[in-house]
Amino acid sequence: MAKSDTDSEVQSNTSPSISPSLPSQPPIMFTTTEGQSVNLSEVLKHTIASSDFVDCFGPLIGNVVKASVDSALSNYVSNLEAKIEKQEQIISDLMKRKLKNNPDKTVMTEDLTQYRQYLMKKLNDVRKRHEIDSFWTMDGHIFAKMTPEATKKFIGGMKDLNELFFLTNNVLSKTHIFTDYVIK
Repeated sequence: MAKSDTDSEVQSNTSPSISPSLPSQPPIMFTTTEGQSVNLSEVLKHTIASSDFVDCFGPLIGNVVKASVDSALSNYVSNLEAKIEKQEQIISDLMKRKLKNNPDKTVMTEDLTQYRQYLMKKLNDVRKRHEIDSFWTMDGHIFAKMTPEATKKFIGGMKDLNELFFLTNNVLSKTHIFTDYVIK
């Protein structure tokens, strides 16, 4: 097949010119059913530039790009939120540790239910009478220690509080002070 002037012009316009080190590739030619020789890169160039192609495939390509950007942004925000939450937890733990055994007995409590707040108030009364050493909350649960060396006791309700108080005093008559709470 002899090359015409238009073939060499098409080849010079469509051959890759990205880097001088890349060898020039000959155009991919095919013959139509009418017997015409056509450069494939020219056909693709005109097809992609046509408004029908852009109208049909443009939104799909845009959605893929948008979805990947949205996904990356969502991952970034999620990771950032996790880092902030972790830093807040570290700061909270550090503050709680700094308040531990402070002379003025300042405490930080979590956002507890009304019932657990009541238990904390009762434990504070007992601690003020020096009948227990300390009490605290962790992840919504209440713990108490009889002495600094004692193991921590879980306080889940009035029964646990009464048992703790009974163990510290060995006097049944004092346990009645913890029976005045009524759940509304």
